[in-house]
Amino acid sequence: MQDLVTGQAHFKSIIESNSLYIDKTEFVYKIASSTEKFFLLNRPRRFGKSLFINTLKSFYQGEKDLFAGLDIYNQNWQWEEYPVIHLDYCAVVAESIESLDKSLGYALERVAREYDLQLETDTTPRMLKNLILKLYQKFDKKVVILIDEYDKPVFASLIDSYSYQFDFGKYERFQKALKSFYKILEELADYLEKVYLTGIIKFGSSSIFPDSINLVELDQNPEFAELPGFTETELDQYLTPYFSKLRVKYELTTAEAKKAFKARYLGYRFTEKEIQVYNPFSTARVLDFGSFDNHWFNSGSPKLLFHLIQRKDFSITKFEDLRVEKSKLNPTSIKELTLIPFMYQTGYLTIKEISAEGLVKLSFPNFEVESNFLINLLDFMTEDKINTVDIYYLRKSLVQNDKQQFKKYLNSIIDDLKEVEINESESVKEFYQQIFYLIAKALSSLYLKISSEVLNTKETVEFKAKTEDNHFLLSFNYGQNKEIIKQLKAEYGTEKDFTYISMSFDLKKREIAELKLKS
Repeated sequence: MQDLVTGQAHFKSIIESNSLYIDKTEFVYKIASSTEKFFLLNRPRRFGKSLFINTLKSFYQGEKDLFAGLDIYNQNWQWEEYPVIHLDYCAVVAESIESLDKSLGYALERVAREYDLQLETDTTPRMLKNLILKLYQKFDKKVVILIDEYDKPVFASLIDSYSYQFDFGKYERFQKALKSFYKILEELADYLEKVYLTGIIKFGSSSIFPDSINLVELDQNPEFAELPGFTETELDQYLTPYFSKLRVKYELTTAEAKKAFKARYLGYRFTEKEIQVYNPFSTARVLDFGSFDNHWFNSGSPKLLFHLIQRKDFSITKFEDLRVEKSKLNPTSIKELTLIPFMYQTGYLTIKEISAEGLVKLSFPNFEVESNFLINLLDFMTEDKINTVDIYYLRKSLVQNDKQQFKKYLNSIIDDLKEVEINESESVKEFYQQIFYLIAKALSSLYLKISSEVLNTKETVEFKAKTEDNHFLLSFNYGQNKEIIKQLKAEYGTEKDFTYISMSFDLKKREIAELKLKS
Protein backbone atom coordinates (compact mmCIF):
# COMPACT_ATOMS: atom_id res chain seq x y z
CA MET A 1 0.00 0.00 0.00
CA GLN A 2 1.02 3.60 -0.52
CA ASP A 3 2.07 5.55 2.56
CA LEU A 4 -0.48 7.82 4.24
CA VAL A 5 0.61 11.41 4.73
CA THR A 6 -0.07 12.31 8.37
CA GLY A 7 1.78 15.60 8.64
CA GLN A 8 2.32 18.64 6.47
CA ALA A 9 3.47 17.71 2.98
CA HIS A 10 3.73 19.29 -0.44
CA PHE A 11 1.82 17.93 -3.40
CA LYS A 12 5.08 17.40 -5.27
CA SER A 13 6.67 15.36 -2.47
CA ILE A 14 3.52 13.22 -2.08
CA ILE A 15 3.51 12.33 -5.79
CA GLU A 16 7.26 11.82 -6.07
CA SER A 17 7.34 9.56 -2.98
CA ASN A 18 4.35 7.61 -4.32
CA SER A 19 2.35 8.36 -1.17
CA LEU A 20 -1.44 8.30 -1.27
CA TYR A 21 -3.03 11.37 -2.83
CA ILE A 22 -6.82 11.70 -2.88
CA ASP A 23 -7.60 13.47 -6.12
CA LYS A 24 -8.92 16.99 -5.67
CA THR A 25 -7.65 18.33 -8.98
CA GLU A 26 -11.14 18.83 -10.43
CA PHE A 27 -11.29 21.89 -8.16
CA VAL A 28 -7.93 23.13 -9.49
CA TYR A 29 -9.42 23.07 -12.98
CA LYS A 30 -12.59 24.85 -11.86
CA ILE A 31 -10.49 27.70 -10.48
CA ALA A 32 -8.02 27.79 -13.37
CA SER A 33 -10.73 27.78 -16.05
CA SER A 34 -12.88 30.39 -14.30
CA THR A 35 -13.00 33.91 -15.69
CA GLU A 36 -12.80 35.18 -12.11
CA LYS A 37 -9.39 36.21 -10.79
CA PHE A 38 -9.56 36.41 -6.97
CA PHE A 39 -10.53 33.42 -4.79
CA LEU A 40 -10.75 32.82 -1.04
CA LEU A 41 -11.36 29.49 0.72
CA ASN A 42 -12.05 29.44 4.45
CA ARG A 43 -12.01 26.11 6.27
CA PRO A 44 -11.16 25.04 9.85
CA ARG A 45 -7.59 24.13 10.78
CA ARG A 46 -6.00 20.94 9.51
CA PHE A 47 -8.37 20.66 6.57
CA GLY A 48 -5.90 20.30 3.70
CA LYS A 49 -5.87 23.97 2.69
CA SER A 50 -2.07 24.12 2.46
CA LEU A 51 -1.90 20.95 0.39
CA PHE A 52 -4.39 22.42 -2.06
CA ILE A 53 -2.28 25.60 -2.27
CA ASN A 54 0.74 23.43 -3.08
CA THR A 55 -1.27 21.58 -5.72
CA LEU A 56 -2.15 24.91 -7.35
CA LYS A 57 1.52 25.90 -7.24
CA SER A 58 2.68 22.75 -9.08
CA PHE A 59 -0.15 23.17 -11.57
CA TYR A 60 0.71 26.78 -12.41
CA GLN A 61 4.40 25.96 -12.58
CA GLY A 62 3.52 23.62 -15.44
CA GLU A 63 4.62 20.39 -13.73
CA LYS A 64 2.29 18.25 -15.82
CA ASP A 65 4.04 14.93 -15.13
CA LEU A 66 3.09 15.20 -11.45
CA PHE A 67 -0.59 15.10 -12.43
CA ALA A 68 -0.47 11.92 -14.52
CA GLY A 69 -3.51 9.78 -13.76
CA LEU A 70 -5.36 12.58 -11.98
CA ASP A 71 -8.62 14.22 -13.03
CA ILE A 72 -7.00 17.34 -14.44
CA TYR A 73 -4.37 15.56 -16.56
CA ASN A 74 -6.59 15.06 -19.59
CA GLN A 75 -8.36 18.41 -19.39
CA ASN A 76 -7.97 20.86 -22.23
CA TRP A 77 -5.15 22.89 -20.70
CA GLN A 78 -1.93 24.30 -22.19
CA TRP A 79 0.23 23.49 -19.13
CA GLU A 80 2.23 26.67 -19.42
CA GLU A 81 4.55 27.79 -16.65
CA TYR A 82 3.50 30.89 -14.75
CA PRO A 83 5.59 32.81 -12.22
CA VAL A 84 4.19 32.08 -8.74
CA ILE A 85 4.40 34.16 -5.57
CA HIS A 86 3.66 31.74 -2.73
CA LEU A 87 3.36 33.29 0.74
CA ASP A 88 2.72 31.20 3.85
CA TYR A 89 1.49 33.49 6.60
CA CYS A 90 2.06 30.77 9.20
CA ALA A 91 5.72 31.70 8.88
CA VAL A 92 5.04 35.42 9.21
CA VAL A 93 5.91 37.06 12.53
CA ALA A 94 3.15 39.46 13.53
CA GLU A 95 3.94 40.65 17.05
CA SER A 96 3.89 44.26 15.86
CA ILE A 97 3.35 46.25 12.66
CA GLU A 98 7.13 46.50 12.33
CA SER A 99 7.71 42.75 12.68
CA LEU A 100 4.86 42.05 10.24
CA ASP A 101 6.36 44.42 7.66
CA LYS A 102 9.84 42.97 8.09
CA SER A 103 8.64 39.35 7.99
CA LEU A 104 6.57 39.91 4.83
CA GLY A 105 9.59 41.64 3.31
CA TYR A 106 11.77 38.59 3.98
CA ALA A 107 9.10 36.35 2.42
CA LEU A 108 9.00 38.49 -0.74
CA GLU A 109 12.81 38.51 -0.96
CA ARG A 110 12.80 34.72 -0.68
CA VAL A 111 10.45 34.45 -3.68
CA ALA A 112 12.59 36.93 -5.62
CA ARG A 113 15.72 34.81 -5.01
CA GLU A 114 13.92 31.72 -6.32
CA TYR A 115 13.60 33.56 -9.64
CA ASP A 116 17.08 35.17 -9.52
CA LEU A 117 15.62 38.61 -9.00
CA GLN A 118 16.81 41.41 -6.75
CA LEU A 119 14.40 43.50 -4.69
CA GLU A 120 15.27 46.80 -3.11
CA THR A 121 14.45 46.92 0.60
CA ASP A 122 11.38 49.09 0.91
CA THR A 123 7.90 48.99 2.39
CA THR A 124 6.23 45.64 1.74
CA PRO A 125 3.51 47.05 -0.55
CA ARG A 126 6.19 48.56 -2.81
CA MET A 127 8.26 45.35 -2.62
CA LEU A 128 5.21 43.34 -3.68
CA LYS A 129 4.56 45.73 -6.56
CA ASN A 130 8.20 45.55 -7.62
CA LEU A 131 8.20 41.74 -7.50
CA ILE A 132 5.02 41.40 -9.58
CA LEU A 133 6.30 43.75 -12.26
CA LYS A 134 9.74 42.10 -12.43
CA LEU A 135 8.23 38.61 -12.71
CA TYR A 136 5.85 39.78 -15.41
CA GLN A 137 8.70 41.38 -17.32
CA LYS A 138 11.00 38.33 -16.98
CA PHE A 139 8.47 35.68 -18.04
CA ASP A 140 6.15 37.78 -20.19
CA LYS A 141 3.41 36.02 -18.24
CA LYS A 142 0.84 37.12 -15.75
CA VAL A 143 1.68 36.30 -12.14
CA VAL A 144 -0.09 33.79 -9.87
CA ILE A 145 -0.29 34.71 -6.18
CA LEU A 146 -0.99 32.06 -3.54
CA ILE A 147 -1.40 33.15 0.08
CA ASP A 148 -1.89 30.50 2.77
CA GLU A 149 -3.54 31.38 6.13
CA TYR A 150 -4.12 35.00 5.11
CA ASP A 151 -5.99 35.64 8.37
CA LYS A 152 -3.23 34.58 10.76
CA PRO A 153 -1.55 38.00 11.27
CA VAL A 154 -4.91 39.72 11.72
CA PHE A 155 -6.23 37.14 14.14
CA ALA A 156 -2.95 37.12 16.08
CA SER A 157 -3.25 40.89 16.47
CA LEU A 158 -6.85 40.64 17.65
CA ILE A 159 -6.51 38.23 20.59
CA ASP A 160 -4.55 38.94 23.74
CA SER A 161 -2.98 35.56 24.51
CA TYR A 162 -3.08 36.14 28.28
CA SER A 163 -6.51 37.67 28.90
CA TYR A 164 -8.26 36.23 25.83
CA GLN A 165 -9.75 39.68 25.27
CA PHE A 166 -10.23 41.24 21.82
CA ASP A 167 -7.83 44.13 21.16
CA PHE A 168 -9.68 46.01 18.44
CA GLY A 169 -7.24 48.91 18.51
CA LYS A 170 -4.32 46.67 17.62
CA TYR A 171 -6.45 44.83 15.08
CA GLU A 172 -7.33 48.06 13.28
CA ARG A 173 -3.64 48.96 12.97
CA PHE A 174 -2.86 45.56 11.44
CA GLN A 175 -5.94 45.81 9.24
CA LYS A 176 -4.74 49.13 7.85
CA ALA A 177 -1.25 47.74 7.15
CA LEU A 178 -2.58 44.66 5.36
CA LYS A 179 -5.13 46.64 3.38
CA SER A 180 -2.31 48.77 1.92
CA PHE A 181 -0.47 45.52 1.06
CA TYR A 182 -3.49 44.04 -0.73
CA LYS A 183 -4.21 47.34 -2.50
CA ILE A 184 -1.31 46.45 -4.78
CA LEU A 185 -3.38 43.51 -6.07
CA GLU A 186 -6.06 45.99 -7.11
CA GLU A 187 -3.53 48.32 -8.70
CA LEU A 188 -1.78 45.56 -10.67
CA ALA A 189 -4.79 43.36 -11.43
CA ASP A 190 -3.96 43.36 -15.17
CA TYR A 191 -0.61 41.72 -14.37
CA LEU A 192 -2.18 38.89 -12.36
CA GLU A 193 -3.43 35.52 -13.64
CA LYS A 194 -5.00 34.26 -10.40
CA VAL A 195 -4.93 35.14 -6.72
CA TYR A 196 -5.94 32.37 -4.33
CA LEU A 197 -6.03 32.73 -0.55
CA THR A 198 -6.87 30.36 2.27
CA GLY A 199 -7.74 31.04 5.89
CA ILE A 200 -9.83 30.01 8.86
CA ILE A 201 -11.59 33.18 10.05
CA LYS A 202 -13.71 35.39 7.82
CA PHE A 203 -13.50 39.05 8.73
CA GLY A 204 -15.57 40.32 5.81
CA SER A 205 -13.63 40.81 2.57
CA SER A 206 -13.98 44.59 2.69
CA SER A 207 -12.15 44.63 6.04
CA ILE A 208 -8.81 43.85 4.41
CA PHE A 209 -9.27 43.84 0.64
CA PRO A 210 -10.05 46.86 -1.57
CA ASP A 211 -13.73 47.17 -2.46
CA SER A 212 -13.04 46.89 -6.20
CA ILE A 213 -11.59 43.37 -5.85
CA ASN A 214 -14.32 40.86 -6.67
CA LEU A 215 -13.27 38.17 -4.20
CA VAL A 216 -15.00 34.85 -4.92
CA GLU A 217 -15.59 33.22 -1.55
CA LEU A 218 -15.67 29.44 -1.96
CA ASP A 219 -16.45 28.34 1.58
CA GLN A 220 -20.24 28.10 1.09
CA ASN A 221 -20.20 27.45 -2.67
CA PRO A 222 -21.93 24.07 -3.27
CA GLU A 223 -19.56 23.36 -6.20
CA PHE A 224 -16.69 23.27 -3.69
CA ALA A 225 -18.49 21.37 -0.91
CA GLU A 226 -16.02 18.46 -1.08
CA LEU A 227 -12.94 20.70 -0.95
CA PRO A 228 -10.75 19.81 0.78
CA GLY A 229 -12.26 17.15 3.10
CA PHE A 230 -12.78 13.46 2.31
CA THR A 231 -16.23 12.18 1.35
CA GLU A 232 -17.58 8.72 2.22
CA THR A 233 -17.16 7.77 -1.44
CA GLU A 234 -13.50 8.79 -1.33
CA LEU A 235 -13.05 6.88 1.92
CA ASP A 236 -14.37 3.71 0.26
CA GLN A 237 -12.43 4.26 -2.96
CA TYR A 238 -9.03 5.19 -1.55
CA LEU A 239 -8.86 4.20 2.12
CA THR A 240 -10.56 0.83 2.63
CA PRO A 241 -7.24 -1.14 2.81
CA TYR A 242 -5.99 1.21 5.54
CA PHE A 243 -8.60 0.01 8.05
CA SER A 244 -6.48 -3.08 8.73
CA LYS A 245 -4.83 -1.64 11.89
CA LEU A 246 -8.19 -0.69 13.39
CA ARG A 247 -9.57 -4.13 12.54
CA VAL A 248 -6.73 -5.85 14.36
CA LYS A 249 -6.60 -3.60 17.42
CA TYR A 250 -10.35 -3.59 18.11
CA GLU A 251 -11.11 -7.05 16.70
CA LEU A 252 -13.59 -5.72 14.13
CA THR A 253 -14.54 -6.58 10.58
CA THR A 254 -13.86 -3.94 7.92
CA ALA A 255 -17.55 -3.03 7.88
CA GLU A 256 -17.61 -2.69 11.69
CA ALA A 257 -14.41 -0.60 11.69
CA LYS A 258 -15.88 1.73 9.05
CA LYS A 259 -19.13 2.05 11.01
CA ALA A 260 -17.23 2.98 14.19
CA PHE A 261 -15.03 5.38 12.21
CA LYS A 262 -18.05 7.06 10.66
CA ALA A 263 -19.76 7.44 14.05
CA ARG A 264 -16.73 9.21 15.47
CA TYR A 265 -15.42 11.36 12.61
CA LEU A 266 -17.94 12.06 9.82
CA GLY A 267 -20.07 15.19 9.92
CA TYR A 268 -18.54 18.41 8.55
CA ARG A 269 -20.81 20.28 6.16
CA PHE A 270 -20.12 23.76 4.80
CA THR A 271 -22.63 24.45 2.02
CA GLU A 272 -26.26 23.99 0.97
CA LYS A 273 -25.21 20.77 -0.76
CA GLU A 274 -26.22 17.90 1.51
CA ILE A 275 -22.85 16.22 1.71
CA GLN A 276 -20.72 15.60 4.79
CA VAL A 277 -16.96 15.20 4.83
CA TYR A 278 -14.24 13.84 7.09
CA ASN A 279 -11.35 15.97 8.29
CA PRO A 280 -8.30 14.78 6.27
CA PHE A 281 -5.82 15.17 9.13
CA SER A 282 -7.87 13.15 11.59
CA THR A 283 -8.64 10.51 8.96
CA ALA A 284 -5.03 9.93 7.99
CA ARG A 285 -3.76 9.84 11.58
CA VAL A 286 -6.43 7.47 12.88
CA LEU A 287 -5.89 5.02 10.03
CA ASP A 288 -2.09 5.27 10.11
CA PHE A 289 -1.79 4.97 13.90
CA GLY A 290 -4.60 2.40 14.11
CA SER A 291 -6.35 3.96 17.10
CA PHE A 292 -9.59 5.94 17.59
CA ASP A 293 -7.89 9.02 19.01
CA ASN A 294 -8.74 12.73 19.01
CA HIS A 295 -6.19 14.04 16.53
CA TRP A 296 -8.11 17.03 15.17
CA PHE A 297 -9.33 18.20 18.57
CA ASN A 298 -5.87 17.87 20.11
CA SER A 299 -4.28 19.89 17.30
CA GLY A 300 -5.66 23.13 18.74
CA SER A 301 -7.34 24.60 21.79
CA PRO A 302 -10.92 25.86 22.26
CA LYS A 303 -9.98 27.88 25.34
CA LEU A 304 -10.80 31.21 23.69
CA LEU A 305 -14.28 29.86 22.94
CA PHE A 306 -14.70 28.85 26.57
CA HIS A 307 -13.83 32.37 27.67
CA LEU A 308 -16.38 33.77 25.18
CA ILE A 309 -19.04 31.40 26.50
CA GLN A 310 -18.26 32.57 30.03
CA ARG A 311 -18.13 36.28 29.21
CA LYS A 312 -21.27 36.32 27.10
CA ASP A 313 -23.27 34.24 29.63
CA PHE A 314 -24.15 31.87 26.81
CA SER A 315 -26.34 29.02 28.04
CA ILE A 316 -24.64 25.89 26.76
CA THR A 317 -27.92 23.98 26.77
CA LYS A 318 -28.67 25.94 23.56
CA PHE A 319 -26.31 23.57 21.74
CA GLU A 320 -29.19 21.06 21.75
CA ASP A 321 -31.16 23.09 19.20
CA LEU A 322 -29.04 25.85 17.75
CA ARG A 323 -30.44 27.76 14.76
CA VAL A 324 -29.20 30.98 13.17
CA GLU A 325 -29.85 32.97 10.03
CA LYS A 326 -27.43 31.96 7.28
CA SER A 327 -26.13 35.53 7.00
CA LYS A 328 -24.87 35.32 10.62
CA LEU A 329 -22.24 32.76 9.57
CA ASN A 330 -20.55 35.42 7.41
CA PRO A 331 -20.06 38.57 9.50
CA THR A 332 -19.20 41.67 7.50
CA SER A 333 -16.65 42.81 10.06
CA ILE A 334 -14.56 41.35 12.87
CA LYS A 335 -16.71 43.13 15.46
CA GLU A 336 -19.68 41.04 14.32
CA LEU A 337 -17.76 37.79 14.82
CA THR A 338 -19.68 36.54 17.83
CA LEU A 339 -19.44 33.17 19.55
CA ILE A 340 -21.59 31.05 17.20
CA PRO A 341 -20.07 32.10 13.83
CA PHE A 342 -16.65 31.88 15.48
CA MET A 343 -17.31 28.28 16.57
CA TYR A 344 -18.60 27.49 13.08
CA GLN A 345 -15.60 28.95 11.25
CA THR A 346 -13.10 27.25 13.55
CA GLY A 347 -14.72 23.82 13.07
CA TYR A 348 -16.40 23.27 16.44
CA LEU A 349 -19.86 23.66 14.90
CA THR A 350 -21.06 22.68 11.46
CA ILE A 351 -24.18 22.82 9.31
CA LYS A 352 -26.76 20.09 9.91
CA GLU A 353 -29.78 21.52 8.11
CA ILE A 354 -30.66 24.56 5.97
CA SER A 355 -34.31 25.53 5.62
CA ALA A 356 -35.78 27.06 2.48
CA GLU A 357 -36.00 30.36 4.40
CA GLY A 358 -32.25 30.36 5.05
CA LEU A 359 -32.39 29.25 8.68
CA VAL A 360 -29.37 27.09 9.52
CA LYS A 361 -29.33 24.40 12.18
CA LEU A 362 -25.85 24.04 13.64
CA SER A 363 -24.41 21.29 15.77
CA PHE A 364 -21.10 19.70 16.65
CA PRO A 365 -19.72 17.99 13.55
CA ASN A 366 -19.07 14.58 15.07
CA PHE A 367 -18.49 12.60 18.24
CA GLU A 368 -14.77 13.47 18.43
CA VAL A 369 -15.48 17.20 18.53
CA GLU A 370 -18.64 17.09 20.66
CA SER A 371 -17.36 14.76 23.38
CA ASN A 372 -14.00 16.48 23.75
CA PHE A 373 -15.37 20.01 23.55
CA LEU A 374 -18.00 19.37 26.22
CA ILE A 375 -15.77 17.45 28.64
CA ASN A 376 -13.12 20.19 28.37
CA LEU A 377 -15.81 22.82 28.86
CA LEU A 378 -16.92 20.93 31.98
CA ASP A 379 -13.34 21.12 33.29
CA PHE A 380 -13.20 24.84 32.46
CA MET A 381 -16.52 25.68 34.11
CA THR A 382 -15.69 23.67 37.23
CA GLU A 383 -12.13 25.02 37.44
CA ASP A 384 -10.78 21.46 37.04
CA LYS A 385 -12.28 20.56 40.40
CA ILE A 386 -14.07 17.46 39.09
CA ASN A 387 -12.08 14.25 38.86
CA THR A 388 -13.02 13.28 35.29
CA VAL A 389 -12.14 9.66 36.06
CA ASP A 390 -15.39 9.68 38.08
CA ILE A 391 -17.24 10.41 34.83
CA TYR A 392 -15.74 7.25 33.36
CA TYR A 393 -16.87 5.18 36.35
CA LEU A 394 -20.30 6.80 36.24
CA ARG A 395 -20.66 5.59 32.65
CA LYS A 396 -19.33 2.17 33.57
CA SER A 397 -21.82 1.83 36.44
CA LEU A 398 -24.65 2.29 33.94
CA VAL A 399 -23.09 -0.19 31.51
CA GLN A 400 -22.88 -2.74 34.35
CA ASN A 401 -26.25 -1.66 35.78
CA ASP A 402 -24.58 -1.20 39.16
CA LYS A 403 -26.80 1.21 41.08
CA GLN A 404 -24.54 1.42 44.14
CA GLN A 405 -21.53 2.39 42.04
CA PHE A 406 -23.67 4.94 40.20
CA LYS A 407 -24.62 6.60 43.52
CA LYS A 408 -21.02 6.51 44.73
CA TYR A 409 -19.50 8.25 41.72
CA LEU A 410 -22.37 10.68 41.28
CA ASN A 411 -21.96 11.83 44.90
CA SER A 412 -18.21 12.10 44.39
CA ILE A 413 -18.77 14.47 41.46
CA ILE A 414 -21.35 16.50 43.39
CA ASP A 415 -18.97 16.81 46.35
CA ASP A 416 -16.23 18.10 44.03
CA LEU A 417 -18.61 20.73 42.66
CA LYS A 418 -18.98 22.29 46.11
CA GLU A 419 -15.42 23.58 45.72
CA VAL A 420 -16.33 25.63 42.64
CA GLU A 421 -16.94 29.35 43.14
CA ILE A 422 -20.07 30.25 41.18
CA ASN A 423 -19.89 33.39 39.06
CA GLU A 424 -21.89 36.24 40.57
CA SER A 425 -23.58 36.91 37.21
CA GLU A 426 -25.46 33.59 37.31
CA SER A 427 -27.65 31.89 39.88
CA VAL A 428 -26.79 28.62 41.56
CA LYS A 429 -29.54 26.94 39.58
CA GLU A 430 -28.26 28.31 36.26
CA PHE A 431 -24.79 27.01 37.06
CA TYR A 432 -25.95 23.53 38.02
CA GLN A 433 -28.39 23.31 35.13
CA GLN A 434 -25.46 23.70 32.75
CA ILE A 435 -23.21 21.35 34.72
CA PHE A 436 -25.89 18.65 34.81
CA TYR A 437 -26.35 19.07 31.06
CA LEU A 438 -22.61 18.56 30.53
CA ILE A 439 -22.58 15.48 32.78
CA ALA A 440 -25.50 14.04 30.84
CA LYS A 441 -23.68 14.60 27.53
CA ALA A 442 -20.43 13.23 28.95
CA LEU A 443 -22.01 9.85 29.62
CA SER A 444 -21.78 8.92 25.92
CA SER A 445 -18.82 6.71 25.13
CA LEU A 446 -18.12 4.74 21.97
CA TYR A 447 -15.60 2.64 23.86
CA LEU A 448 -18.05 1.55 26.56
CA LYS A 449 -20.90 1.41 24.03
CA ILE A 450 -23.15 3.80 25.90
CA SER A 451 -25.07 6.66 24.30
CA SER A 452 -26.76 9.60 25.97
CA GLU A 453 -29.53 11.73 24.49
CA VAL A 454 -30.70 14.91 26.22
CA LEU A 455 -34.49 15.20 26.11
CA ASN A 456 -35.27 18.37 28.07
CA THR A 457 -33.29 21.26 29.58
CA LYS A 458 -35.99 23.79 30.44
CA GLU A 459 -36.47 23.45 34.21
CA THR A 460 -34.70 20.13 34.70
CA VAL A 461 -32.18 18.08 32.74
CA GLU A 462 -33.83 14.93 31.50
CA PHE A 463 -31.96 12.46 29.35
CA LYS A 464 -31.91 8.94 28.05
CA ALA A 465 -28.89 6.63 28.39
CA LYS A 466 -28.62 3.37 26.48
CA THR A 467 -26.12 0.55 26.79
CA GLU A 468 -26.10 -2.75 24.93
CA ASP A 469 -28.18 -4.38 27.69
CA ASN A 470 -29.87 -1.59 29.63
CA HIS A 471 -31.96 1.54 29.01
CA PHE A 472 -32.23 4.39 31.50
CA LEU A 473 -34.35 7.53 31.81
CA LEU A 474 -32.72 10.02 34.15
CA SER A 475 -33.62 13.40 35.57
CA PHE A 476 -31.55 16.01 37.36
CA ASN A 477 -34.20 18.09 39.12
CA TYR A 478 -34.64 20.37 42.08
CA GLY A 479 -37.38 18.59 44.06
CA GLN A 480 -40.16 20.63 42.47
CA ASN A 481 -42.00 17.53 41.25
CA LYS A 482 -42.50 14.63 43.64
CA GLU A 483 -43.92 12.52 40.81
CA ILE A 484 -40.93 12.97 38.49
CA ILE A 485 -40.51 9.26 37.77
CA LYS A 486 -44.19 8.95 36.92
CA GLN A 487 -43.82 11.95 34.62
CA LEU A 488 -40.72 10.49 32.93
CA LYS A 489 -42.59 7.24 32.35
CA ALA A 490 -45.59 9.06 30.88
CA GLU A 491 -43.55 11.29 28.57
CA TYR A 492 -40.69 9.08 27.41
CA GLY A 493 -41.17 5.56 28.77
CA THR A 494 -42.34 3.80 25.63
CA GLU A 495 -40.01 0.85 26.30
CA LYS A 496 -40.86 -1.60 29.09
CA ASP A 497 -37.31 -2.26 30.28
CA PHE A 498 -36.38 1.31 31.26
CA THR A 499 -34.77 1.99 34.63
CA TYR A 500 -35.88 5.40 35.94
CA ILE A 501 -33.48 7.51 37.99
CA SER A 502 -34.49 10.77 39.66
CA MET A 503 -31.71 12.89 41.16
CA SER A 504 -33.26 15.67 43.23
CA PHE A 505 -30.73 18.38 43.98
CA ASP A 506 -30.79 20.75 46.96
CA LEU A 507 -29.62 24.13 45.61
CA LYS A 508 -28.88 25.56 49.07
CA LYS A 509 -26.79 22.66 50.32
CA ARG A 510 -25.44 21.94 46.81
CA GLU A 511 -25.91 18.21 47.20
CA ILE A 512 -28.20 15.39 46.10
CA ALA A 513 -31.17 15.49 48.47
CA GLU A 514 -32.84 12.35 47.18
CA LEU A 515 -31.99 9.72 44.60
CA LYS A 516 -34.80 7.45 43.44
CA LEU A 517 -34.47 4.41 41.19
CA LYS A 518 -37.34 2.42 39.75
CA SER A 519 -37.26 -0.37 37.20
